[in-house]
Amino acid sequence: MKNKIYTALLSLALMVGFTACNEKWEPDSIGNADKGSLSTTDLAVDLANAENVIESRATYDLSNFIVSVVDKDGLVVNEWVYSAMPSLPSFNVGTYTLKVASGTPQKAAWNAPYFVGEKQFEILKDEITNAGVVTCTLNNLKVTVKFSEDLIAASDGDIECEIRVNEDGVLRFTPAEIRSGYFEVVPGNTTMVATFTGTVNGYNEEIIRLYKDLSAGQHRIISFSLKGADIEIPAETGYIDPVGGLNVDFSVIDEDLGVNVNPGYEEVIPGVRPGENEEFPNDPGKDPDVPTPPSAEAATFDAGALSTTDFNIVSEVSEAVVNVNCPKLAQHFYVTIESSNQDFLDSAGELMPLSFDLVKPVDEDGTDYSSDLSSIGLPVGDEVYGQSDVKFDITGLVPLLSAFEGEHVFTLRVVDMENNESELKLKFKSL
Repeated sequence: MKNKIYTALLSLALMVGFTACNEKWEPDSIGNADKGSLSTTDLAVDLANAENVIESRATYDLSNFIVSVVDKDGLVVNEWVYSAMPSLPSFNVGTYTLKVASGTPQKAAWNAPYFVGEKQFEILKDEITNAGVVTCTLNNLKVTVKFSEDLIAASDGDIECEIRVNEDGVLRFTPAEIRSGYFEVVPGNTTMVATFTGTVNGYNEEIIRLYKDLSAGQHRIISFSLKGADIEIPAETGYIDPVGGLNVDFSVIDEDLGVNVNPGYEEVIPGVRPGENEEFPNDPGKDPDVPTPPSAEAATFDAGALSTTDFNIVSEVSEAVVNVNCPKLAQHFYVTIESSNQDFLDSAGELMPLSFDLVKPVDEDGTDYSSDLSSIGLPVGDEVYGQSDVKFDITGLVPLLSAFEGEHVFTLRVVDMENNESELKLKFKSL
């Protein structure tokens, strides 16, 4: 200990001796930088959209929130627990960021919203800066899963939905679990897989959906219900496997719980997408103020032997697949089904709408046909929207076509993000 004290005194003496010989030395320039103070007594944390995230804003406990002060270089110069902050900490003059976070994010947990917020403040010499209000927003993904009463009644009591986010975050929802789950969203790895399993009406059901482009602040509400009407399968067509989701409807609603809607997220909020209701004139006699349709092609279609102006004989068709390439990403994928046989239209209409958008297959009554179309192998929702390559496969429908004489036409119309359009007609004839 004596050696350490002696060394310290010697270093101090050398430093004083050196500065005494320096003509530019100023007493206040060593260890006495200009300072100011931050008043934390008025620091308030505002939780954006709290009423949609937590049960009660008034009773939510902020005491364990972490409060950090970060300098302009990103270094943490001070950090406290909200309940134990000093009332008047001092800092060197400069610009800082006050960050507030509700602990640390978890990969997956029940009722565990992770709030984060920040604001800049300036420390001035010999002055007191008030901390004021820091607005915190939800910074993880909220997921709520609902099971309808009729579905629960039709099940064997074993239904559940596993939600997996970025592989590491996993929670299993059952009808008895009414809590919401919260998942960490990792930049660059933003996928969610929802897997429904269980026995419904005596059938073992398994429905798997993949969702991409997750972002912090989203709330995904996933609902399962029993199909409202029995589906009659035409005799000997064999194109539907009754184990593959005939008993269960599957729907998802997205909410944004942030202060402002993220422009990148706006495109996947249910509702009218850009250009959905736009009508373009085909002749110069219409209103000149209405924009004319873009001339560029939206997509190329690779349908093999099906790409013909002549009708394909159904009995000779073993595969009906169209590979669609959309360089500027798909915004809409419209499908229209026409036939010379009214019985075919009536039968097909019981299974699906005769005109729909695979991006958002909802009819005029608001019925969502996503699960119906998925069950016969068609891509829907995020499997189409924003994709450059889409596989349209109706091989499973060919046996149904063979049961009805006549000519059947599937019109595919793809619209890209710049509202360019491309169209292909698939024509089949049953003898």
